[in-house]
Amino acid sequence: MVALRSHIDFESNKFLMFVIDQIANEKERAGEDVIRMTLGKSELPLNPQIIAAMERALGTYAMYTQVYPAGLPELREAIARYNNEKYALKLSPRNILIGCGTSSIFRNLFQILAAPGDEVLLPLPYYSLYSFCSQLVNAKTRLLSDRPRSSGAGPGFL
Repeated sequence: MVALRSHIDFESNKFLMFVIDQIANEKERAGEDVIRMTLGKSELPLNPQIIAAMERALGTYAMYTQVYPAGLPELREAIARYNNEKYALKLSPRNILIGCGTSSIFRNLFQILAAPGDEVLLPLPYYSLYSFCSQLVNAKTRLLSDRPRSSGAGPGFL
């Protein structure tokens, strides 16, 4: 068995979205109607045109061997162009990063921006991934409440 080399106790620090998704699975197995709003998994069937495009890409060597860590260049260009035209910006495609969801992007941001021992301020309520990403880089998490402190002045830290 491979030993996990991490300072995180994953049993007591579970990623909350997976816990909620597991509860949803159990409720569905029990016959309850569940609307999932946790992991970005669509409840709708995939569009047949998307399936066909995926099948074409999987059957074409030049397509399935493409690797673009920052996202497909044409998509990044189109996003920059759209935002430049709609909002009168001057975005470069280099300012656009495409990911398969917020989880991987936030994990990367925490790796880039935080160091062990840094303090990360999280607003309450917050997406549970933020706390988990903070733990991954061994940063300290400090929660920021929008509720006044007992003195009645301004936002408070918990």
